[in-house]
Amino acid sequence: MVISKHHLNTDWGIEHVDQLSHDVWQALLADKPEVILIGTGPTLVFPHPSSYAPAIEQGIGVEFMDSGAACRTYNVLLSEDRQVIAGIILRGD
Repeated sequence: MVISKHHLNTDWGIEHVDQLSHDVWQALLADKPEVILIGTGPTLVFPHPSSYAPAIEQGIGVEFMDSGAACRTYNVLLSEDRQVIAGIILRGD
């Protein structure tokens, strides 16, 4: 699922970080977030840095963490009125 202050997409279709394509990153960047959190499922998985290059090139922070931690971090950042988007992988590891 993808969640932000103004949007919720429960049909994200991403089941592993390897599926985070250039097009997926462009969609995440469309709302101009300060930071993008990626919950990688029950365990932390790091993708190859080239996969999230579009965010880095725009100066957007990207953090990878297990999905539970991503949800908690999203809530903290949102409570601070930060422009945050979380992409949460609900299956896989």
